[in-house]
Amino acid sequence: GGSTRGELNVLLVGDPGVSKSQLLGYMNKIAPRGIYTSGRGSSAVVDKMSDNARSMLHEVMEQQTVSVAKAGIISTLNARTSVLAAANPVESRYNRGKNIMDNINLPPSLVSRFDLLYLILDDVDEGKDRQLAKHLVSLHFESVPEPPRSRIPARKLRDLVAHARQTCHPSISDEASKAIVDAYVDMRCRGQAMGNKRTTISATPRQLESLVRIAEALARMRLSTSVEARDVEEAVRLMKSAWASAAEPSTGVLDMSLINTGVSEASRQNLKQVEQAVAEVLRKVDSRAGTLQQLGTLVEDQLGFSVPQETIAQGMQALPNVTVRGARWSKTGRAV
Repeated sequence: GGSTRGELNVLLVGDPGVSKSQLLGYMNKIAPRGIYTSGRGSSAVVDKMSDNARSMLHEVMEQQTVSVAKAGIISTLNARTSVLAAANPVESRYNRGKNIMDNINLPPSLVSRFDLLYLILDDVDEGKDRQLAKHLVSLHFESVPEPPRSRIPARKLRDLVAHARQTCHPSISDEASKAIVDAYVDMRCRGQAMGNKRTTISATPRQLESLVRIAEALARMRLSTSVEARDVEEAVRLMKSAWASAAEPSTGVLDMSLINTGVSEASRQNLKQVEQAVAEVLRKVDSRAGTLQQLGTLVEDQLGFSVPQETIAQGMQALPNVTVRGARWSKTGRAV
């Protein structure tokens, strides 16, 4: 069998000013071998990257290699690295009425390669706002307050990470193996919960591999030689909290089709329903041309709910013998 990557990839998506860059900078300090970059061509701020740089990341994040072509010679180099990236919403602030893929300017093929995706939103919370304000104001004191004793110094934490990576290679116990299988099956079944008639994909083999990687990382944090059931339990909790952002806003159901393809199962089924309604309406109308607005009214009357004009156009484009140009449509054959 082929080898699988053992490094975790994490994506942070959030409003401006929530310290995403600060988190990336601190992680660079505690990583034994880390590189922090930003701007175009960056592996940190992925929404500002060029298309060429993004395509290179696909190979790095999945195969853990990078191919370099020079003077007709292609060399494949090892790139066993973890990627911690940050991205801003396309509308500057996160739009809760849209799904995660509509909020970020990243292709599904790249987003699906992240093991964890966290939303960091700038919500109003008096307690947290006061705590943050006190901390920022304290940085301007002549004598900076001493950090809490419970905080581990960055140098010591970096040494601990390096030691764990070099000396700990935990194996999965029988108990943990069963727990991972059960957790994956449970995640798959959640798509059919609550009387859901659609075949919603709530987990894929990529999520199964992510569970294994996260559980192994948790065991490595404890400097343990074995992955235990408690590591799997915490890995499941982390995954559920991270990928909760992939839930479809209209249904609240976790849909990994949204991450893998950019289109949720609910949207796909809705479009299919619109296509059928458009075809039925076109069979009934006598005219061979008209406006999308007029056709949309007839389609909405048949479906019983409002449909955006762009969805009407998208549904018509899937039909034979129909042409859509701008805000108008026309039949190009005898039948639809």
